[in-house]
Amino acid sequence: MILVSNLCCGLEEGLSGLDMLSRLAEQHAVGVEVFAHTFSHHYVEQLESFAASSPEYPVRVHGPSIGVDCACEPDSPAQTALLAAFRYAFDIAKRLNSPYVTLHHNDGWIPPAGHPLLQRQWLQNLELLLEQAQNSGITLCIENFGLSNRCLPLLNQEEFVALFDRYPEARCAVSTGHLHLLGWDAGGLIAALAPKIVCYHLHNNDGSSARHTRIGDGTFDMKKFLALYRRHTPEADLCLQYRRAPGLDEQALADDIALLRKSI
Repeated sequence: MILVSNLCCGLEEGLSGLDMLSRLAEQHAVGVEVFAHTFSHHYVEQLESFAASSPEYPVRVHGPSIGVDCACEPDSPAQTALLAAFRYAFDIAKRLNSPYVTLHHNDGWIPPAGHPLLQRQWLQNLELLLEQAQNSGITLCIENFGLSNRCLPLLNQEEFVALFDRYPEARCAVSTGHLHLLGWDAGGLIAALAPKIVCYHLHNNDGSSARHTRIGDGTFDMKKFLALYRRHTPEADLCLQYRRAPGLDEQALADDIALLRKSI
């Protein structure tokens, strides 16, 4: 299934772009991804209104990535906030009939000296989130993530792949843009995790920072990726997850939906 993320409308604007995304969903037979952020009361109000409208098109929920720290200390206020934010994400996912919620595998800059500790704390928090997901009847999807090519990742590719043996209940979300920034081997990753991959977040960049540009605007080889997709995971969701930018309007998104549909 092809989806379009509300990131395209700018998360700072809340869910004000949902009218456009709803038109795209209805006119082009696609779904919509919504971020379940809790950093803004206004955003939560809009999300509640959206859920109450019972959209007829498919919806997928992305877990909160603003105002939470997935590598926070145990028994800290930050951990309490993290668990509360994801508890809400799982609840809204259930109401929107989203089978999964996505979790970034890290959301901040990792100082080399603190890396081992932060990795341990992240794994401890992951286990709590997996328990929450299981209790909610929702699947937790762990997404590869990197802020820039200068950012030390919390996990390397081998460690990321090993997560899904350690936690067989988890599923995988692959971000093409962050894959590019991390310098990971797309073919090796997708082949290794094919049975676990349920969705892809499609965006591009120049290899230096997470610009979330359109699929054809960057140096990531999207043609090669789509061949891997067709070979290994043709049933996985494909979500256009662009950052709001001049020229990224309804027609541009419709054009990329059509291009993607021809390619799969």
